[in-house]
Amino acid sequence: MTIRLTKRVTKRSALIGVVALLSVGGPAMSSTAATVAVSPRAATTTQIRVRALTEVFGGRHGFHTTRASGDLRASAVNGPGTVSDVDTIGDSDSRVDISEVAAVTGGGRVRLAATLPTTPDPRTDPGWQQGISFVGWAIDTTGDNIEDYEVGVFMSGSRSTGLVVSPDGQIYFCNSNTAYSRSTLTFSAAIPLRCLGNPTQLNFQGAARYDTNPSSPTPVQVGDSAPDSSALALTVAATPPRAGAGYFVDGFGNMTSFGLASRSGPQPHANRFGFDIVRGVAATPDGGHLYVNDGFGGIHGVDLGNNAFSGEIIGAPYWPTWDIARGIAIAPNGRAGYEVDGLGGVHPFSIGTARTVAAPMGGPYWPAWDIARGIAVLPNARGGFVLDGFGGLHWFSTGRVRRSPTIVGAPYWLGQDRARGVAILPDGTGGYVVDAFGGLYPFGINGPAPAVPSVAPFPTRGMAVIPAALPFPSASARPLVAITGRIGDVVIDAANQFAYATNTSNDGVEVIAIASHTVVATIGVGPSPVGLDFSPDGTRLYVANSGDSTMSVIDVANRTVLRTITIPAGPSNDRPYWVAGGSDGGLLVTTAFGGGGSNARILWVDPATDTITPVSSTTDRTHVAASRDRAKVLVVTNQTASGDVFSFDVATHTLSAVKNLNSPVEYGAMNADGSVSLVGGVSVLDAGLNVLGSVNAGSGGVAVNAAGTVGYSVSGSVVQVVNAVTFATTRVIYLTDAAGDGHGNDTNIVLSPDQQTLVVVTASGVSIVAA
Repeated sequence: MTIRLTKRVTKRSALIGVVALLSVGGPAMSSTAATVAVSPRAATTTQIRVRALTEVFGGRHGFHTTRASGDLRASAVNGPGTVSDVDTIGDSDSRVDISEVAAVTGGGRVRLAATLPTTPDPRTDPGWQQGISFVGWAIDTTGDNIEDYEVGVFMSGSRSTGLVVSPDGQIYFCNSNTAYSRSTLTFSAAIPLRCLGNPTQLNFQGAARYDTNPSSPTPVQVGDSAPDSSALALTVAATPPRAGAGYFVDGFGNMTSFGLASRSGPQPHANRFGFDIVRGVAATPDGGHLYVNDGFGGIHGVDLGNNAFSGEIIGAPYWPTWDIARGIAIAPNGRAGYEVDGLGGVHPFSIGTARTVAAPMGGPYWPAWDIARGIAVLPNARGGFVLDGFGGLHWFSTGRVRRSPTIVGAPYWLGQDRARGVAILPDGTGGYVVDAFGGLYPFGINGPAPAVPSVAPFPTRGMAVIPAALPFPSASARPLVAITGRIGDVVIDAANQFAYATNTSNDGVEVIAIASHTVVATIGVGPSPVGLDFSPDGTRLYVANSGDSTMSVIDVANRTVLRTITIPAGPSNDRPYWVAGGSDGGLLVTTAFGGGGSNARILWVDPATDTITPVSSTTDRTHVAASRDRAKVLVVTNQTASGDVFSFDVATHTLSAVKNLNSPVEYGAMNADGSVSLVGGVSVLDAGLNVLGSVNAGSGGVAVNAAGTVGYSVSGSVVQVVNAVTFATTRVIYLTDAAGDGHGNDTNIVLSPDQQTLVVVTASGVSIVAA
């Protein structure tokens, strides 16, 4: 049957607790995060897009399947595991008309595709960009002609993002590699078959929905489904997944991979810690991500290859200052896991969305004896094993009491606290115990033990394995833009196309294409550049060179330095450090001198005449940030216990009274007209810099939307999204790299003018993530 929109959707409707579209992942710590109402902006994008998908597909409609007959045909790629169908062209509005729908399986994934040959370019068309338009597929995996899963692809700028809706109504990403091909005008989503329950056959039907009036709170939609009257059937090879690669992690978060099938796995984008605190590592079932846990119970996501999303950890234990957490395991569905403490206690948690996780039953427990060293879960989800320091494997059940499978050939070192981790192969036939030196010891499950791979010695705290032959997303999907050198500051142009970042180590400004996540040019400037900002018309970029008392003036169009402005040093030999552009074309500049006290200066610089006017004295490395209309500049003094902040009025060139926040602050941000400010911490301030409320969201860089209702704060390796009206953290965006030095210091974050993209300064470059 043709899938129709069964009821109207309003853009003001709310779907509380859904994961945010376009979030991307990386190293992050979480303990007991809660699911809360999302921000007002998310209510008009994330929530409505999810609602659009679930209301089209969410009725679990029945549909008939067409097998090798009728209008079913082989696609251009012949052979088993491939099926496609040509749909009638012109049977729907041209903006959403599907001409072909197809699917192909291979490497543990199914790739779903739909071609819309006459659609407006979804990368620029407002109906795709702002409304509830999407391409999706309804999937039956049980053969009962009832939809079990839904897969959807949405556009944001030049990027596509996919999500999956499971039979229990949960919404998750599950490493869906989505794409829109400009050359073939095809939307596609590659989904790991494990995310669909490992079916041996699936039936699917495509759908497209286009919002013809994205500015209206009530959408007017046109749509198409394909095939028109029946779904396609696709046989999936029922071959058990093989192990492809293994990973060791040491106590500092350093990781190394080794081959279990033919070669080593993708290089992990690991989080590195300043001391020996990592205690275990586990892989998601589809092999797309790793998670490491620290001794306090914090869980940190690590991307593999070019994957870009690690789900939020919800309900995990956390023991501040107590190094008692040991191993970590991820459940076969990738949406839950278990953490074991040193006494053998097993603690469940969920991933992505809060849900009930099967409690462990019958596991070991050693009161007052820190001897547990690892944990692993069977691929059939019926139970797992806790590893003790001597190499002993202790069975526990999940959901209900079950008998332990037979373990064959496992190592045991009586009296020697030597074992450090355990991993079970993806096909469940065996696994490995690893010792503290990287030695691998195989064991079989109800059969012979696997072969022992050749590995180099490694100071190990845990190990994980991933399946073989899984494809990974393209490099452009990875949010981390790796840049050699230390990044000081970053800004985004008015067209939302390029980010510009000062490379303090290499005396240049890196030009980063936001769509492709690549450095496209480097502009050489003066020594040790830090702060930078645009002229009001966006044609010039002003860079503060902290190494030689100059400012570089860059022609943005030609990416060349036009000239330099000399900033005479003061008594403390201070140099220009931060800069913010005013609405009249002038620049508010603060200086740094590498010392304490108020020996730095605030200067007003007129680029038209190179006139420099002293404004005030201040502390070393004082941060400045202009409002979006550039009528005001927020000034956040650094290295003051009282947390002094004030503002500069561009029209009158006067400073406001100083406000004391009673705690040190380093970064600030203003909304469109300066009526709301955020400072690291996070404190929300009104136009007079009075504190409206505060959120415990780290002390790193901050950004705020134009309305002043949604804020963003860097904290370690995450960005916390803050509701600046109710003063609550609404969600967490995971980075693939530690921000700044990993503790929220020496970092910055900027929100794009269209409020869709965040660029965060990290230890290895910048991370580009969706707001």
